[in-house]
Amino acid sequence: MAMQQCVMKKVVKDLLDLPMEIKKRNADVIAGSGYVAPSNSNPLYEALGLYDLGSPAAVRAFCSQLDASPQQREIIETYAEAIHELGIDLGRKLAKKYGVGES
Repeated sequence: MAMQQCVMKKVVKDLLDLPMEIKKRNADVIAGSGYVAPSNSNPLYEALGLYDLGSPAAVRAFCSQLDASPQQREIIETYAEAIHELGIDLGRKLAKKYGVGES
């Protein structure tokens, strides 16, 4: 997972280095969300929006909005799947710990 994080950080940096007109395509992920540009009140914050990391369709749409390269797409899809599975595993462990779903 650590290696995936390093590679994913590079992809994120590359996506945030894209021209503004491309980054602005990442809009309305959730109404009123998507790309957030740095501002006077928060000059160090910049973000892209991906609503559902567990949805392959949402990940593909995100990649298409930003013209991600095939290599970037593969990295994003692999990372998204790993994070989704980690979340599911964590949820199962918490449910088991607290007896949720036991008959």
